[in-house]
Amino acid sequence: MLQLATLAVTLLAAACGSSTPTGPSPPTPVPTPPVAATHALAGRVTDATTGQGVSAAGVQFMTGINAGRLAVSGTDGRYALAELRAGAGLVRVYGPQHAAVERTITLPTDASADFSVIATTASNTIAPFTYRGTVWDSRGAAVSGAAVSMIRDSGANPLAVVITGADGTFTVTVQTIASTVRVSRDGHIPVENAAPLPVTSSTDVNVTLPRITRYGLQEIPPLRVGQNAALMAEVVTDDGLTSIGRAYVSTTSSNEAVASIALGSIAARAPGTTVITASYSGLTATLNLQVIP
Repeated sequence: MLQLATLAVTLLAAACGSSTPTGPSPPTPVPTPPVAATHALAGRVTDATTGQGVSAAGVQFMTGINAGRLAVSGTDGRYALAELRAGAGLVRVYGPQHAAVERTITLPTDASADFSVIATTASNTIAPFTYRGTVWDSRGAAVSGAAVSMIRDSGANPLAVVITGADGTFTVTVQTIASTVRVSRDGHIPVENAAPLPVTSSTDVNVTLPRITRYGLQEIPPLRVGQNAALMAEVVTDDGLTSIGRAYVSTTSSNEAVASIALGSIAARAPGTTVITASYSGLTATLNLQVIP
């Protein structure tokens, strides 16, 4: 009888489960949206008369989603552009002593493109240099009020800064050849591209400035005291692309005693809740964060 009673108690304990409390189930990982595919364009620039490669020739998208992207050919005339987005755009090719040629390129259909340019004896490298162009968003709408900075070398002191008009156009004249054009406006992704080499008295600089349609912060599951986490922002642009990364210029925590944040790294300090705020391109997003013991 004693053995039967012992067996009954054992079975009853197994059926009721352990009396030891269990911790919370681990949070379900948040799936990461797929990263948009990019494409490459490569080829060679040659002299139309000699057939030899043309070095230091600029190969630049002037319109379309890749507007402003520039490659410079090597000593053999070969060039390569990587991380391009799918779509069509007008490509202009110009050499220091060659006339410009243009062709429409469609990616990913055109993975390679060779260009033939005609030599010219015209002198086109004498100051002043005038750059003019248009800033569009990814859907082809003019972007007014965008700041266009013409930069030489480090860019600590821009050669000039102008603001686009209501039709998105701008004109700027400088005394030194610019190496970079930087364009920014609140609510858009800032763009910095290599400036085209001046080959005439007026050089075209057209830029696509993607407009931000949504800006938010990715959720972070409750942190335990002493844990760290990276703050990740999600940016959706008008071309339908989603980017995830450290897209913010400033971050704050409403309760530093609970969690602090520096350079995008969150440190959990004490149990409680706090609101993490991030800003980017004039936009603001918040995240409620819980810290547990």
